[in-house]
Amino acid sequence: MLILFNKPFGVLCQFTAEAGKRTLAEFIPVPEVYAAGRLDADSEGLLVLTDDGALQKRIADPQHKLPKTYLVQVEGCPDEAALTGLRAGVDLGDFVTRPCEARLVAEPAWLWPRTPPIRERKAIPVSWLEIVLREGKNRQVRRMTARVGHPTLRLIRARIGDWTLDGLAPGDWRQAPAPAPAPAPAPAPAPAPAEDAVASAVRALLVQARSQYAGMRYTQPPDDNALQTWRQVLKLAPGNAEALAGIAGIRARFIGWGRQAQARGEFERALRHYEIARGIGEDEELSGLIAEARRRRDAGR
Repeated sequence: MLILFNKPFGVLCQFTAEAGKRTLAEFIPVPEVYAAGRLDADSEGLLVLTDDGALQKRIADPQHKLPKTYLVQVEGCPDEAALTGLRAGVDLGDFVTRPCEARLVAEPAWLWPRTPPIRERKAIPVSWLEIVLREGKNRQVRRMTARVGHPTLRLIRARIGDWTLDGLAPGDWRQAPAPAPAPAPAPAPAPAPAEDAVASAVRALLVQARSQYAGMRYTQPPDDNALQTWRQVLKLAPGNAEALAGIAGIRARFIGWGRQAQARGEFERALRHYEIARGIGEDEELSGLIAEARRRRDAGR
């Protein structure tokens, strides 16, 4: 048996009663089914339950790489640098997240109002992200968005593999066909040849660059350690896609910081950020920003 459930806000992913808490027993009168993966009490959306232990493991275990799609309302408007940081993997201190998919989306038209509503601050805009993970650790999405500077306000899981929330209001459930059993594992392949020294160095540098990028701050002078590390990757592996994307993300981040400083009238700081971006690559837009910052700086002297 397989059940799809739209978990409301504030409901625990358990059937066992807990004082003052709502549980699955309030909604699902089916014995001997268990959640395949969990959602925090303050998260909403799709929960899959089954009475099949092997199927439960296939759904919940990250080694099977079943994609899980989340809609995430966050504070502020993430720029391309923040999105690149999410996609590349975020160093959360106790582990580095796997690469994932992340993009800005419009607020879904089908989305129900949350009870209670989220806390809103008029001075801070909000945005929606779609994030697709193939792993799931405790409060991972919330920690990821906070790490790149955009705390999560609301989190809804919309899809697990091919299963979706379609037709399910909060608190509703339906039975779905169980997938076919997993095929028997193939014979173990012959041992792969040992990783050569260059590939090993590139892999280590990529891990280091992801961590440095996730930890970049608006500092004085600006922190460009991730840039230098990704450039080392390109020396060893010209054309490495992750390094090229990371460098582009850093350039976008420094241009964004420059714009913020320029808007506050801090033209020297803006120019320092722009110069780092120009060291990565110059175009007509960036040349215009530099010229405008210099003109306004000189006019104020």
